Amino acid sequence: MDFVANFCKFFLFVFTAGITTPNYFFMLGILCFFYYILPLRFRWIVFFLANLMFAFSVSRLGVFVMVFMTASVWLASVALGKIQSETAKKIIFASTVCLNALILIAMKDMQLLKNAGFLTKLAPIGISYWCLSLLAYLADCHRGLCTPERNPAKFLACAAFFPIAVSCPIIKIKETCAQI
Repeated sequence: MDFVANFCKFFLFVFTAGITTPNYFFMLGILCFFYYILPLRFRWIVFFLANLMFAFSVSRLGVFVMVFMTASVWLASVALGKIQSETAKKIIFASTVCLNALILIAMKDMQLLKNAGFLTKLAPIGISYWCLSLLAYLADCHRGLCTPERNPAKFLACAAFFPIAVSCPIIKIKETCAQI
């Protein structure tokens, strides 16, 4: 158990060191190693764990926000894929968009309060990117342009892919899921 705890502490140290430090590139090398030794069907697990560790290292609140937003969009996209009623689809789509937009606005307001000195926690990094890419995926599912991902963990791995979240370019989730 000590090995696992120390391993997690090491990765948290590497992630918090910054994306331009040698530690970050060392961590990417380790992730690439595990990615390529795993069979193809399990490689997404490396991205899933790396995304969670990255979000945790940036902001404890970030993990909760990332998982909650992703879960809400995943549930809505799966529902959109199963429901036949257009009215129900519109209600699910609109309510999920409103929920995620409210979370985004709340996180941005929290950032303003932090800059004013009222809060000590930083809003999750890339929250705008996550929110907008999730909503674009939901819109694609609503329009029937893509089929919803059935695995919630794989969807999280695609939606919160940390190298893109911090450096861009903005890539659609359906394209990321197709590659992972």
